[in-house]
Amino acid sequence: DVKVYFLHEDERSEIVKDILKSKGICVGIPTINDAPYPSIGDIIYYLKGLRFDKTGRKKAALAFGSMGGRGGAVRKIADELTEAGFEVKDQLECYFVPDAEELGTCYQRGKTFAESLKAA
Repeated sequence: DVKVYFLHEDERSEIVKDILKSKGICVGIPTINDAPYPSIGDIIYYLKGLRFDKTGRKKAALAFGSMGGRGGAVRKIADELTEAGFEVKDQLECYFVPDAEELGTCYQRGKTFAESLKAA
C-alpha cells in the first residue's frame, strides 16, 4: 500500500507511525534558497531521534524534488535520511516543473523503488 502525506496538513506522529510500519519511504521536497523547504525539517529531526540504524534493519528511502536555481535540497535530504538510518536507494532532482520526459523518468524510478520493496 502507498500512503501520501502533506506535512502542512497531516499529523507528524501519524506519519512517523506509518513510517515505522513501512519497508521504505519516498520523500519529495522542493528547493528554496538552495535548501530543502523548511517544513521537512521537523519530520527529519523526529526521524533522526528514532535511530533506525540501531534497529539492525535499515529502511529504504527515495528522495526526489524540484529546484529553480542551484538545487541541492534532494541531496541534503538524502544525507539527512542516511544520518537517520535509512538506506537511500535513489535520488532525483528536476529543474522547475518537470516535462513529460522527466515525469516518465520519475514514474519509472518510483516503480523500480516499489519493486525493490516488494522483493525485500
